Amino acid sequence: MTPEEFLTARIAEDEAVARALIERDQWHGIHVDGATEVAVHIERFNPARVLIECKAKRELLAISEFYTTTTGTEIVRALVLPYTHHPDFPSVHW
Repeated sequence: MTPEEFLTARIAEDEAVARALIERDQWHGIHVDGATEVAVHIERFNPARVLIECKAKRELLAISEFYTTTTGTEIVRALVLPYTHHPDFPSVHW
């Protein structure tokens, strides 16, 4: 699996979860008591934000395709970093 394929699959997974929460309207009922770090984190990383981040990642991935030097690879490596814990990560061939 190429890094680009791996990244595209992870973005699709993130989008699917965010869209499902929005479509089922399950996001608006979440409440965490107090202004704890957990509550702030949940509020900041809501499904709408996740969808915007997915769009940004797709745009950066498209930009990386225009580079034939190491710059394109560096962009992809940076975008893959949050997903290194994923079970499919070891199958990525750089």
